[in-house]
Amino acid sequence: MCEDHTGPRESWTLSSLVTDMRDALRERFEPVGERGDPLKRFNAASRELTRRGLDADSIVRYGMVVEVLGPMLTVLLIDLILPDGNADSGLRVSGVDLDGWRTLLGVPAGELTSHSEITSTLEKTTTSIFGPLLNWVGTAAIGALVNLSLPDTKDFWKCPPPPRDFRVLAYQYRWLVERVTETYVKAWSTASLILEYRYRQNIEPMSFPAFVWETRDLDLDEVSREIAHRTSAEWNPSPNAPPNSEFLLQQMTTHARSLLVAGQRAAAAALFEFAAQQWPDDASAQNNLGFCLVLDQPDRALRHLGLAARMGYEPMPINAYNRMCCYVALNQERHALETAEEFWRQRGDLVQNQDRAIVWILNEEGQWSLDRKARPWSVLVGLAISIAQRQGWQEEEDRWRPRLPPPAAEEAPGEEMA
Repeated sequence: MCEDHTGPRESWTLSSLVTDMRDALRERFEPVGERGDPLKRFNAASRELTRRGLDADSIVRYGMVVEVLGPMLTVLLIDLILPDGNADSGLRVSGVDLDGWRTLLGVPAGELTSHSEITSTLEKTTTSIFGPLLNWVGTAAIGALVNLSLPDTKDFWKCPPPPRDFRVLAYQYRWLVERVTETYVKAWSTASLILEYRYRQNIEPMSFPAFVWETRDLDLDEVSREIAHRTSAEWNPSPNAPPNSEFLLQQMTTHARSLLVAGQRAAAAALFEFAAQQWPDDASAQNNLGFCLVLDQPDRALRHLGLAARMGYEPMPINAYNRMCCYVALNQERHALETAEEFWRQRGDLVQNQDRAIVWILNEEGQWSLDRKARPWSVLVGLAISIAQRQGWQEEEDRWRPRLPPPAAEEAPGEEMA
């Protein structure tokens, strides 16, 4: 993010405020990083959003349920897939009673031996716990939600159901969050896409102040195409269709990121191996599995990354860069440059769209490391130039150097799992 974190929030854009509040919820149980104490950032953004006439509590309660519950459910659900994944250390240090939550919700513990057993247990568990959890989210104090304070057992199970319009409010506030924080409509929930279409076509009145709408100019045709694609791709006539992937995939991505930072590439790959089996038509699962395999199995990584590209994975620069890394790891530099050139011909216009991403970076000594703040297009061009230099391909180097993005394109909020 390019806002001044040491200065007042009054000058911040709406996108930066909501993004920082969302990121603070995601990071609230992690050590304090460069951007400061997550809870202080959360409170500062919340106050400024309230000052501007938005209900910050409702944005959290309805629009950020995934971020509120995610850290705790990551442990309880992903532990079924990946025992001993060490997903709970930060929460325990922060005082979250994970054992208490596990007992309260009746989530089973212990290693499951087969994919079918894991899938069955996940489906039964999520079916039984999400209703009561949403009841709690709808009534608990914001402080309890932020801190994941374990409620009294009797009080928890006696929580009144949320108001009848809870689902409507959740869809509306999630649309607000995704519209101002997610660059690519492929990252939006289907409900947000449909609401965008209904608002734009005057089928449904806008529920928020006009300045929310004015934060960005969105291509309605792109929204329509994505709705049509999902309507056909996600349709499943089987009564035994797998559970919705959105929540669990988001938690897998968050946890896999921490595993990669800790150097546990095999464990991160195991999460997405399960996701790719469970939801074979999900492009992000295929891309993320490929990313986790780049250093250890680059030939296999290429297959998953290529499949994700054919499925329309966004952001496209990330996928193209990941495939370049595979070719470099396989000592096929010419193929790496051809991949970059193909992307330039197809989508060179994306140079101005520079969300941050987690990527593998090759240093001058030939060692790979993880960069959590990379700009996809910048590192793609940089890798192309580096390859041309090492191979002595002067013509290719001269062609790629002018393609480095201008400084203005280097500032953009957000972070994607590569």
